[in-house]
Amino acid sequence: MQAVNVVMYYSKTSWMNSSIWGWEMQRLSKHLRAKYPSRKFALLLDNVGSHKIVEFPNLHYIYLPKNSTAITQPLDCSTFAVVKNKYASWLMKKYVEVGPENWSSVSYLVHQFLMNWI
Repeated sequence: MQAVNVVMYYSKTSWMNSSIWGWEMQRLSKHLRAKYPSRKFALLLDNVGSHKIVEFPNLHYIYLPKNSTAITQPLDCSTFAVVKNKYASWLMKKYVEVGPENWSSVSYLVHQFLMNWI
């Protein structure tokens, strides 16, 4: 079985904090730079305090206007629903491929999906 690079974070409040945000943006930037060296990516973000600006040459942040959650909430249903459905479909296909007796490495499959998605 292949080793999986899984990162887990802990915060006292169980919420995202600026340190975790910085680490994840660094990991995302590095992964995207390796896979798509000449591309730049835009991230659409809300104005939560933990989303501090961490500069990377291949990442550009676009912040939603403050107090716009009621207006932008439909993104959860429309945009993220597509990702969730694709993920569920992919995961079920993998489950059928490997069978329940070999379903010991869910984290490996999740990692595989995320790396192929980006």
